[in-house]
Amino acid sequence: MYMIICGHFIYQGIRHVTSGEIPDVGFEESTMGMVNYGLLQLVGYLVNIGSNLFVMISGYFLIKPRPFSYALKKGFKLWYTIVFYNILIYAVLIALSAGAGWNTFSLPTKGWSWGEAFAPIYSSSYWFMTMYMGILLLSPFLSRMAQALTKKEYQILLLVLLIMNFGQEQLGYGKVYSSNILLYILVFLIGGYVSLHKPQGRWLKYTWGGYFVVCLLLAPASVAKQLFLHPASCPQIHGLAYNSIPLCTSICFFLWVANMNNVKSKISVFAIKTGPYILAVYLIHENKLIRPLLWDKLIRPTDHIGDWYLVPYMFAVSLAILLLCIAIDYLRTLCFAKIGSVVREKAHLLSKPETR
Repeated sequence: MYMIICGHFIYQGIRHVTSGEIPDVGFEESTMGMVNYGLLQLVGYLVNIGSNLFVMISGYFLIKPRPFSYALKKGFKLWYTIVFYNILIYAVLIALSAGAGWNTFSLPTKGWSWGEAFAPIYSSSYWFMTMYMGILLLSPFLSRMAQALTKKEYQILLLVLLIMNFGQEQLGYGKVYSSNILLYILVFLIGGYVSLHKPQGRWLKYTWGGYFVVCLLLAPASVAKQLFLHPASCPQIHGLAYNSIPLCTSICFFLWVANMNNVKSKISVFAIKTGPYILAVYLIHENKLIRPLLWDKLIRPTDHIGDWYLVPYMFAVSLAILLLCIAIDYLRTLCFAKIGSVVREKAHLLSKPETR
């Protein structure tokens, strides 16, 4: 999730990919700006694996056969959490706009509707949540299929899906076969394969090298391509489709982490304790009403393009967003638990026979 926030800092705070326009933010106006351009391109490629990793983690744990009712229950919980934050964020921004009269918080209501708020999966207001819901509902059937396959059959299936999904520009069959859901079926099954068959070998200790080296080679190549092959256009940070090279680097990263021995490190303990609140980090900071306020009004990374501290600023701001959103969802769960406790107590009292 930290990777995803850093990626949003770069691709939404600076490049504004969701707007459909590529602004000239002024990298070329100073030497430090060009240094930041190269560094942000590198970080952009390093963090471009976050979405794939989430689905691999899901495959790792959900590959064990479970009834469809389990997936349906988790799907319902996912749905009402998204709806809760859609409505909460809308209400908070309305209150801020009406109460304070701040133009900063004038609500960008165009395109927002109650129907979209209550049907977030159908409307794809969060595209990743829409894809994740599909994988979640398919997971009981994918897991049964995976359990029925021999190790060799599983490997052949992954190879076929990899060929069908991989596409880098004009290379590969990705442009012919791939879709978001087919890609994430592959990614889910990769996580499941690691869980079921546990790849062995000393080579696994060096998969981190594949992840870092590929990104270290890609970043300068992308910068050089922009500067020398398209010198007339403004320098812009490039991204890669999730079914292209990030598919390979995310596999390397996942194998590296999955085979770590020190599972009781401080960061692992922190990850386990905060795991239940991580979904809310995405739902809050990536909400369509919050996004323009967060990046264009509050954080404003484009104001610091030529500053030496732009990259440290990105890391610090992303960490602050992560911790703040975790805290918000922690408070939500406390409130829900308290309300549930009161309701259960009242129900228990009402169920007791009247005594005289």
